[in-house]
Amino acid sequence: MYRFILGACVFVLQVCLVTSLYAERPPEARKDASYVITGTVDGVYLWQTQRYNNYVIKILVEKVDRGTGIRPGDFFYASCFQRRPSAPPEPSAQGHRWVPRLDQRIRAYVNERNGEHEGVYADWFDAVGR
Repeated sequence: MYRFILGACVFVLQVCLVTSLYAERPPEARKDASYVITGTVDGVYLWQTQRYNNYVIKILVEKVDRGTGIRPGDFFYASCFQRRPSAPPEPSAQGHRWVPRLDQRIRAYVNERNGEHEGVYADWFDAVGR
């Protein structure tokens, strides 16, 4: 009986350790986004850290479905990030699924926190046809 209990405890501990290595940030709902805009990507700016590729996306706004203080013709800046493949393994967010391309037309879902604009995690935009 002692071996069974010890084996069960070791198994539970292993499961907890393995799952904690991939601690993921909870997904956010697009319906709760602070801004919903459609526009064309005018710039993609990258800076890297040891663990992440961080992006600022410059969007030329065509249409505003949600959000204040922005109009068609304005530039809107939103950030996103992706975990670098070479990053050391640790429990952390893996990042946004996609980064839009320069000149791509998108519909973006963005949250505002503390004056910063970050794409809704983890799927923050859809490609839109011309």
